[in-house]
Amino acid sequence: MGAIAMVLGVAAGVQGASFQEEYGPSSGCGQPPPYEPSSPRQSAYFQDSFDGLERGYLMHLPTTYDQNRPTPLVISFHGWSMSSQSNWEWMGFKENIEQENYITIFPDGIRDCLGQSQCWSSWNAVGSSFNGPDGPAGWTCQAGTSNSQACATSCQPLGFCNSQNNRNCNWATCVDDSSFVDQLLDRLEAVLCVDRARVFASGESMGGMMAFELGHTLARRFAAVAPTVAAPHVGFTSVPSTNEQISLLSLWAVRDGTVPPGGGASDDGWLWSSVAQ
Repeated sequence: MGAIAMVLGVAAGVQGASFQEEYGPSSGCGQPPPYEPSSPRQSAYFQDSFDGLERGYLMHLPTTYDQNRPTPLVISFHGWSMSSQSNWEWMGFKENIEQENYITIFPDGIRDCLGQSQCWSSWNAVGSSFNGPDGPAGWTCQAGTSNSQACATSCQPLGFCNSQNNRNCNWATCVDDSSFVDQLLDRLEAVLCVDRARVFASGESMGGMMAFELGHTLARRFAAVAPTVAAPHVGFTSVPSTNEQISLLSLWAVRDGTVPPGGGASDDGWLWSSVAQ
């Protein structure tokens, strides 16, 4: 977890408005926290409506949390089919939060195809929901790729369902997860004393893809993103706009056949951008 400690010192670049206006203490400073962290292992789960959908997230505050002291915030995204609780249990943050004194939020990906035989929690990130020949670089999977995901309700009107096309590239929801995170940050900053210059996104596997997604869709709100064993699908490698800056810490496994660092086809047929890209 030394990498997390390092990125907590990164500050976002600002052009135009003053740094204090954009990245000073949040409006929640001075307010009692949503729950009182009485032990290092204590956390709280919250649910609320975002874009008309019920979404949930796990919040962990360090016992050293001070409602009058701006505190760094890390949002960690779980892998495909996993949950906020499993992410909290095994990603390693619990060994580090007390020492480094930061807030951690573990959102849950949405399952918007309940009732179908295969439906897993997922993120709409860097091409995961796309299924068609007219992507930025064409298809995001090879012909014959297995159908690993039932069609999400949110994908049906877009024509991205695997049953609607002649390839099975879609493996995620089509819900706007960047909008969800944007609204979530607004609500967190309204109830917590957040240091808005030190807000970070991390994630593993598909959660890392969501970190990549936020690196270009919400660069204005994050100082850095830290994806692990993740990459955008081919054609979905995007960067922030020219007036935004963000830092990136990305970790790959050199012999990974699922998200190959050299890019191209994975062992199971999906097409990925390379580390160099």
